[in-house]
Amino acid sequence: MSGCASPRRNPPEALVPAALLRPDAACYGAAHRSSPPRTAFGLKRAPKEFAFPTWRQPDGKALSCVEKIKVLNENLAEIRQMAQDALEDAVLMGGDEAQLRVVLQSLIDSLENPYRKPK
Repeated sequence: MSGCASPRRNPPEALVPAALLRPDAACYGAAHRSSPPRTAFGLKRAPKEFAFPTWRQPDGKALSCVEKIKVLNENLAEIRQMAQDALEDAVLMGGDEAQLRVVLQSLIDSLENPYRKPK
């Protein structure tokens, strides 16, 4: 595959939201801030801001491919939402929030890079 086309998703550049292209963009746009999500009991809660990182190559240069940045930001947003759902479930079922946070960190630490080049 040549260029920067994503093997999973390859939307036209016109479909990429401007907020996803800015490295300092918050995870929740203005529309989300004006209408906070509801919990299982219908209570409103304001989401904490999350800024997408500037995605970098191993040599430290910033990624410039719009499609790659969009996929990475979408993946991160999906992971964040899944972690948020797991936290809410744990708390609603009487679990310890601090323990869940430790378990989630352990999960992240256990990830392996199958593409790592041997040294």
